[in-house]
Amino acid sequence: MIRLIGISKSFGEKRVLSGVNLELPAGRVTALTGKSGSGKTTLSRILLGLEKPDGGRIEGVSGLKTAAVFQEDRLIEGWSALDNLRLIGISKEEAARHLAALGLGGDWDERAQKLSGGMRRRLALARAMAAGAELIVLDEPMTGLDEGNRRLAADYVRARRGSAAVLVISHDPEDLALLDAGNVFSLDDCENS
Repeated sequence: MIRLIGISKSFGEKRVLSGVNLELPAGRVTALTGKSGSGKTTLSRILLGLEKPDGGRIEGVSGLKTAAVFQEDRLIEGWSALDNLRLIGISKEEAARHLAALGLGGDWDERAQKLSGGMRRRLALARAMAAGAELIVLDEPMTGLDEGNRRLAADYVRARRGSAAVLVISHDPEDLALLDAGNVFSLDDCENS
């Protein structure tokens, strides 16, 4: 179990998070919702160790392998889809299986810069899910996907989450249902101001 206890964060005079408590059970998908500017991405960056909180603590994350899909796909533009996925240290054959599972079977050698937005998003999702992480953060993972690919991506995440604690940030209740988010936490319900 990963616990965020009393997490607070301000940027200058603007308080973004105030005393946030959140539990992320292993093997489950937890949803983080809230209006724009409520601190969802900031909280995920704190969880991943990319940002330091002003107050509070995180338990259960030390030493865990982490992976993430950020709002931007963060691909290596000049590399092929296959090489972008192999960056995490998996074999060519395993990378090919992940790409095929997300409907990218015929685009392995295509450079990332030439892929459509939806293809890029699925590639970023494959890279996060194939990393064997114990904590996976997915920030708006279905952005740019049509209905069929949203379902394909959700099936892929559910099938491969294993025992990882998964935090999904999304505004879309349908996406959260597709991803089988058992626990929904809204930052709108917190004391944030």
